[in-house]
Amino acid sequence: MAFRSTKSPAVATADPEALYRLLAKTNNGPAYLWGHQTEILRAWHESYKERDNVALELPTGAGKTLVGGLISEWLRREERKPVAYLCPTRQLAKQAHEKLESYGVQAVDLTGPFKRWAPAARMRFTNAQAVAVTTYAHVFNSSPKIQDARTLVFDDSQAGASYVASAWTIGIDRDEALYQTVLTLLAEGLDNATVEALRDDAPTPPRDTTVHLVSPLVVFNKQALLRAAIAADAAFSDETSSTRRSHRLRTIGDTLGTCLVYASHSKMEIRPFIAPTAMHEAFSSSHRRVFMSATLGEGGELERSFGVSRIARMPIPKGWDKEGTGRRFFVFPEVSTELNDDTSLVAPWVRKTIELHGRTALLTPSERESKKVLTAATPEGFVKLDGHDVEDDMSIFTKNKKSILDLANRYDGVDLPDDACRLVILAGLPSNTDLQEKFLYNSVGATSVLQERIRSRLVQGMGRATRNTGDFSTVMVLGTELANFLLLHDVLQAFREEIQAEIEFGRDESLGRSIDDIDENIQAFLEQDEDWVDVNAKIAGDSESKKRVNPHGTAELAKSAPHEVMAMNALAAGDLEEALRQARLALDELALNPKTARYAALWNLFSCSWTQIQAAQQATDADTLHRSAVRHFEGVRRYAIGTTWFKHLNPSAGNGTRIAYDDLDSFAAAQIVSLVQSKVWGSELKQKVEEAKKGLAQKSFKPFEAGLVVLGTLAGASESFGNGGAQAAPDAVWIFGDLLWVVW
Repeated sequence: MAFRSTKSPAVATADPEALYRLLAKTNNGPAYLWGHQTEILRAWHESYKERDNVALELPTGAGKTLVGGLISEWLRREERKPVAYLCPTRQLAKQAHEKLESYGVQAVDLTGPFKRWAPAARMRFTNAQAVAVTTYAHVFNSSPKIQDARTLVFDDSQAGASYVASAWTIGIDRDEALYQTVLTLLAEGLDNATVEALRDDAPTPPRDTTVHLVSPLVVFNKQALLRAAIAADAAFSDETSSTRRSHRLRTIGDTLGTCLVYASHSKMEIRPFIAPTAMHEAFSSSHRRVFMSATLGEGGELERSFGVSRIARMPIPKGWDKEGTGRRFFVFPEVSTELNDDTSLVAPWVRKTIELHGRTALLTPSERESKKVLTAATPEGFVKLDGHDVEDDMSIFTKNKKSILDLANRYDGVDLPDDACRLVILAGLPSNTDLQEKFLYNSVGATSVLQERIRSRLVQGMGRATRNTGDFSTVMVLGTELANFLLLHDVLQAFREEIQAEIEFGRDESLGRSIDDIDENIQAFLEQDEDWVDVNAKIAGDSESKKRVNPHGTAELAKSAPHEVMAMNALAAGDLEEALRQARLALDELALNPKTARYAALWNLFSCSWTQIQAAQQATDADTLHRSAVRHFEGVRRYAIGTTWFKHLNPSAGNGTRIAYDDLDSFAAAQIVSLVQSKVWGSELKQKVEEAKKGLAQKSFKPFEAGLVVLGTLAGASESFGNGGAQAAPDAVWIFGDLLWVVW
């Protein structure tokens, strides 16, 4: 008999736990669920299954894929509606598909180009006969291929920010003609000096690396011309990047005027501050979204990443908040006795250490950082591979003892258990993966809002080669910025307790130790000898005494996040009044903590720009709105103290609102003008300036302090004087009338 229509549909069960008891009879997975898996599945079924957005956290090695797979399969059977299980990368998706099938989950692999999808596999997904396993890109796309899914399950959601935002991000490299076209078009949104520096093919540092924000008001007013320029470039170019650009322009749609434009000397990026996923039907039309992560933070990072105002967080199963996977031995070579004194010895030592370990994973925030390490420290005979080389076949790396896997800007999605890899090199702080991050971190100084994201990347990166309880790997930390970040008290306390203990032990065994001692310790660790057994017990004991504490500002960021998302969604929908209302509510939270003040400065700038747009649209209230815009810009100045980013943009360009200089700037400028016009301005002062420059470059205190006095005069102080030889007096004092005293 050839007919199959009499076959019964998949059996529905009371809950996911009962489903696994059924699947375990015939699958290739574990015989039973672990206790913590049962606990989290019960909690989800009893209290969270009807939530629109829910997040669950399980550390690496805790069986997160099985939990997500059972939720997906149970919902598919129970509701008879399509379910998609999404991963950041194709490699991760293929790994997940393989695991789900071994657990008995009916799953189809829908990775790769849509044209290559097997029609039968696609039909099984759309008819709810199997769970689709695919990548984020097939949802966040100008032409999504995963549509009409009732449930979306996002694995490794802590990595979601860049994958979600990429669908709305238009990048323009300096060597493209479009770069100069856009710079000319939006030039009035930056100050003249910045525009000239961006045009200069050989600018002086730090102008060559600084990221600038173009006035949002100018972008809004020029949106039609900007769209025409981008569309024309895409239409007449055969470049692959331009083709992608046209797709992303289509995804942005009518919201181009609400996007931000970031400009650096090497490239530009046009993107929304928060992706308007509420307007993206493939995402927003789903009935339910489940976000899974090994490192869920509490400061609203997940909400900002996915453009969702509220995501319910499930409690971590008891005991697993402290549980780790494997053991890591952290090494900070640059603070050892010899390498601290002579940095030229760092590369040879790294090269020797790679040779000792063999297969090595190199994780960096950029290709530029990777190239720097690889050029200086790749041992002779070692093969260099990148993420693309191993996307379909990891054995290319794992079968060659002499190979380095270069994972530039790739902290997730690669599993290297046991002997596959025993050395992970973390080089550079992962805070600059795109221009928005670089702007927030380096220019605005809003480190608090990015700290959660950076910590998640580092946790993912340091765990690439410790994938089970008995696994172990050396973790080498390169770069003073990264080392300093890891050892900051606030940052360190926010890590899981076991990681805190591992990092502190690694710091103590590196700081001021000889390189021979460090080499000996690494050897003992790799051999897992008796000395290391004692150390391992010490780290485990230390971790019990640790406590995980959220950084200052986390509570305020968490409360602000829903309002930020709703403000950006309202802006994208053209509702300026609601956008401003939500922005005010966000600012009410951000203004409460000094740690979030600089982020509040940026939101004041958004509010200033949106108020100016509203003023242009509502002539009757224009005067009131103009005054409100000025007040918001005063808020920018107040909260951005210690930074200069806002002085490089022109906030009043293209609008009748004049943003006045603040009193301190006006006072200093007047003093400098008087100085230039005075008789003092001449050869005598020039000589003092040269002496001051030399003095400020020295370690000797007298010429340094003398240089401070001259610097104060040039900065516009009405009085600038030194200590006159007094022992208890300040080194230098700068007085700006009755507005400000600077005491050194």
